[in-house]
Amino acid sequence: MGKIRIHLDTDLGADVDDLCALAWLMRNPDIEITGITTCLEQGGVRETYVKDILRRFGQGERIPVAGGADYTWSGEKDYGFTFAHEERMFGQRYPRKEDYRSRAVPLIRDSLEKGAVVVAIGPLTNIAEFDRSYPGRLNRDNLFIMGGCLHRPEKGWPQWGPSSDWNLHMDKKAAQWVFNRISFTMAEVAATLKTYLSERDCRELDKGDGLCRLLALQAREWRRVSGFIEEQAAQCACLPEDLCNFHYDPLTVAVAAGFGLVRSEEVRIRFEADAGGEEYSLQEAAEGNPVRAVTDVDGEAFNRYWLEGVLGSA
Repeated sequence: MGKIRIHLDTDLGADVDDLCALAWLMRNPDIEITGITTCLEQGGVRETYVKDILRRFGQGERIPVAGGADYTWSGEKDYGFTFAHEERMFGQRYPRKEDYRSRAVPLIRDSLEKGAVVVAIGPLTNIAEFDRSYPGRLNRDNLFIMGGCLHRPEKGWPQWGPSSDWNLHMDKKAAQWVFNRISFTMAEVAATLKTYLSERDCRELDKGDGLCRLLALQAREWRRVSGFIEEQAAQCACLPEDLCNFHYDPLTVAVAAGFGLVRSEEVRIRFEADAGGEEYSLQEAAEGNPVRAVTDVDGEAFNRYWLEGVLGSA
């Protein structure tokens, strides 16, 4: 049986879960990364992050990387703060390109032609752009999305709603295009909150190689600067006191790769970008768009699965 081919669309930087997802993909011998595209760009700096990670930790030039949208369909421009901790996270400040242009759509097309599935773990600008250029190419079997507040989190977990859903909130217009036009598989926010990275896990990562130690460093830094991680750990009975972050993105890529300890259901949905204030509206609708929603996960099993996968070849 051949390798699972995955294309990653990411806003890697700041929040460590994108890097946790990429590290797991890099370490999995059953996965071939056919391409990586970036969104929420600023002069190609996220593209540079990705290329540097690949170069430093053994992937070199083998994986094609293309910077994507440096804009959002919603006109959101205030995301410069996501680079505020760049030097502490990556050890340096990377240069920005003055003549930057998005090259995401052709690389996504190339990956699909190789039989890859696309996993979107950032805002959906690149995905909407691709669908506008190549309608009908994406579906529930080859598009996996991290995001969506269709069901409320269970008691004991963070009670987050649409305004806390970073990926969809940062480009609601692109999300509306994708959610109402494409049949896809989504890892709901409520499910991903049951998976997490703890200080205990970071101590295990400290024993690994340079990539593992970078994950631990960024996780601790994110816990320190985010503000909400320590707050949620103190408020939510189901979370560990030493919480560092949630595995939103690692769970999504693992589901795309066949991780089975999840529950999903087929639903029809309708997305409205302008539901008032900062909220979007995502509801079930009889005549809505058909999607597959991951609604639950064995969180403890996944946490072990991710950690063992990242440490396995370290």
